[in-house]
Amino acid sequence: MALAFLVGVLFKVYDDFVDDEQILTDEYGVTALRTLQSALSAVVLANDFGLCLVFALFNGLCALSSLQEYSRPHVVSYAVLSPVLLALSWPTRPSLGSTDWAVIVGLLGLALFEPKAFPEETSWLKGVSRLWGAVVLLTAVRVIPRLSPSVVSALLMFAGYSLASSMAQMLKLTGLIRASTPTPA
Repeated sequence: MALAFLVGVLFKVYDDFVDDEQILTDEYGVTALRTLQSALSAVVLANDFGLCLVFALFNGLCALSSLQEYSRPHVVSYAVLSPVLLALSWPTRPSLGSTDWAVIVGLLGLALFEPKAFPEETSWLKGVSRLWGAVVLLTAVRVIPRLSPSVVSALLMFAGYSLASSMAQMLKLTGLIRASTPTPA
């Protein structure tokens, strides 16, 4: 389950420091980050059908709500990767209870709501919101009874993503990190 948290962090680090802005520009560093992200996410998702299902549904809903986001190669790869990982993880499919489904629906609802609430790429409000999101997700893991391991992993992956996003927002807004080259429009 700790790997799910790390996968969430790696997704956001790649997104913020390589894809959105060229902050990490060293070819070897970018390749290492991309490889680590791909390898760990494939291992985690291929071994947990429930988590993989949440990942596939989340990416599908995000694609429907923001098609321009899904024109980028690494994001398109999620659409290719999801069916393959669902097939690989089929033997691990869990029995999900009503509490699990309520949490999954809540996570997917946030996937649709959050980009509309915070359309700007970087802002203090978005950074604080993502930090609170990480706290709420981590708290949910501890206080919601009878969650399946798959849903706990999903909460941890989203928490890692949210925490990394909050930290990236703060680093960018304070000027502690900057893109080395302008991002093309």
